[in-house]
Parts: sequence; C-alpha cells; structure tokens
Amino acid sequence: MKKEAAKDGGKSSGPSPQQQAKNDVQSELAALRKTVGGSLYSTGGGGGGGGGGSGSSGLLQVYASIVEQAIKKNWRYPVFGNDSNLVAVVEVRIDAKGQIADVKVLTPSDRADFDDSAVKAVRETKELPPPPSEAVGTLRINFNLQELNR
Repeated sequence: MKKEAAKDGGKSSGPSPQQQAKNDVQSELAALRKTVGGSLYSTGGGGGGGGGGSGSSGLLQVYASIVEQAIKKNWRYPVFGNDSNLVAVVEVRIDAKGQIADVKVLTPSDRADFDDSAVKAVRETKELPPPPSEAVGTLRINFNLQELNR
C-alpha cells in the first residue's frame, strides 16, 4: 500500500479535475430536477430512445437544461389576455467557448412577435457554460407560452 501512495507523490488531496467536473454536473442536475419537477428538457435531437446508461447523452441533457434555463431567464412576452397556446422551436448554435454563434426559428408559432421574443431571449443571454464536448454545437429549445402562464 505504501508503494501505491508513493506513485502519486502523495498529492491526492481531492478529486481529479474530471471527477470534480462530474460532481459539479451532478449537483447542477439535482438543482435542475428540483426546479423542473424531476423532468429534463429535450435537446430536440430526434425521437426518444430508451436505454439505461448515463453516458454522454445524460451529460448532454444536463447541459441542454442549463442552457435552456439561462436563456429563458431573459424571455419576455405579454401573456395577459392571451389564452392561445403558442409554441416556437428555436435552434441555437454554441461555439466551444460557450458563445452563441447563431440562432434561428426552426418551427415558427402563429405569431411573428412571439417568435421574435424567443430569438431575443437567446440574443440577450450573455454567458453560457462551454459545451461538455465538441459534439455539442447545436441545441433546440421549445418556447411554449404556457410556461409563462405558470
């Protein structure tokens, strides 16, 4: 056992950077679950898929939830007297540093001003965490008027 301790030079004073990042993501996930009632938002990538495993797809879902939450903090649209259920899907391209590179409406709602409010929320978002991998570059976010009515 003493030989093993000598291998790392006695410098094991805490988790590795990878383990710390994993711990941070798990903490964020726990906080998000409390915020959204246990469900995670979809990244809009394509149909669902089952499977057990918490590999990179789990990390992607956590990242997408963090991004969506950050963007929707800036989302405003007048809801008084508006009982329609407007939904717009917006695609957001994020560079490796977490900067928003592009935003476009993929599926427009019935109202241009609603779609514009979603795009404006993305553009007003100043900081995003860098994506967890280079494979994450584009996320789809659903903007649903019912969310603002809560």
